[in-house]
Amino acid sequence: MFQLTVDAAISSSKHGYGAAVSDSQGHIVATFSASSCSGLPPIFAEAEALRRALLWCQAVRFPIAAIASDCQNLVHRINKFSPDRSALAGIITMIVSSLSSFPGVKVHHISRSLNTTAHNLARLALGTNEESTWNLLSSSF
Repeated sequence: MFQLTVDAAISSSKHGYGAAVSDSQGHIVATFSASSCSGLPPIFAEAEALRRALLWCQAVRFPIAAIASDCQNLVHRINKFSPDRSALAGIITMIVSSLSSFPGVKVHHISRSLNTTAHNLARLALGTNEESTWNLLSSSF
């Protein structure tokens, strides 16, 4: 089973998204990064980073058992999901729906100091307009 860590980085008009998948020993086995032009608040960037990472994990069929983010507000909104009319509700709904592809997955908060790989990937993504993936594993799950 694998853990997914995600993060976002923000510049004045651009968001960078980073994600890393690690195995049960904590070794990074795959990464994802992307960016988009946006002036939305940080929580939207964090939510978009997770949404894109989940789509990637679904596409490559990683059996994700845990998801970690350093955005405590996002983690809380996902774990206590209740449909509402907030501006963030649409993307949270998409995230919660995507979680059904990973039976038993747990979403939890980690400190920023433990999320350096995803954070560094997000920062690097600010300098490019291309999506990037790396996968050490060659087999499908």
